[in-house]
Amino acid sequence: MTMTQDNELQSGLEPKKVSDGLALDWIKLSTKLCFENYAIALGISFVSLVFLFVSKVPIIGVAIYYFCSVPLAAGVLIISKSWLEGRRRPFADYFMAFNDTQMFKLLTPLAILRCIIMVGISILYVLAEQMPLLVLPVGLLGLIVMVFDYMAFFYGIPLVVFHKLPPLAAIKLSFAAVNKNLWVEFLNGTFLGVYFVLSLLALAFPVFFVFLPAMLALCCIKYMSIFENFDVEKALEMRQNVSTQSSDKVASENETNS
Repeated sequence: MTMTQDNELQSGLEPKKVSDGLALDWIKLSTKLCFENYAIALGISFVSLVFLFVSKVPIIGVAIYYFCSVPLAAGVLIISKSWLEGRRRPFADYFMAFNDTQMFKLLTPLAILRCIIMVGISILYVLAEQMPLLVLPVGLLGLIVMVFDYMAFFYGIPLVVFHKLPPLAAIKLSFAAVNKNLWVEFLNGTFLGVYFVLSLLALAFPVFFVFLPAMLALCCIKYMSIFENFDVEKALEMRQNVSTQSSDKVASENETNS
């Protein structure tokens, strides 16, 4: 692919700077989506936990986990976008990227890159356990890798899934999106950390098991906000109105029956 073609693909996909107020609204909407579709959300949580246990196997398990995380994330993105558009998809679509040859081919370079990076850092962690002098530098390197992983793949994966961008072009735009929204990204990450800790402390298992797919749905919502001008506040308001109408209807029916 030539540089001209690459630029043409990126046209119209320039990330925008979003309001800081969206840091909390993103989490609200992603959680609402998963509670509205709790059966699929619980299924995604179960598969995620299975792969999390697989990742505990040294090297091979880590490689499987991080390679599969990319096509599985693509499935959640597709499902989440259909929820936002008022459509429903079957749970089987969670594995869509494995069955769609073209999509899997586009995602494979990202999956391989993520796999190599994470396997490499996991090997360094094992070495650090045997050599105390390596603990600090490996820990710092691990932090850098985590930042790179987020900046490269958080928006890179949806750009490949929804716009068929080449991996390098998608990663470049992903970095640009994070750089343009550093403060709201920081706030969003802080709220996520508090949300996660509180759900554990409260032993709120329904909330905890919705947490995993909600974080993946969050990726789709943030991507649509930054690249597709998606109105998060309007989506929240619409869901609130539907919820209020449903509550009023139930109350009215109860009064009639009594």
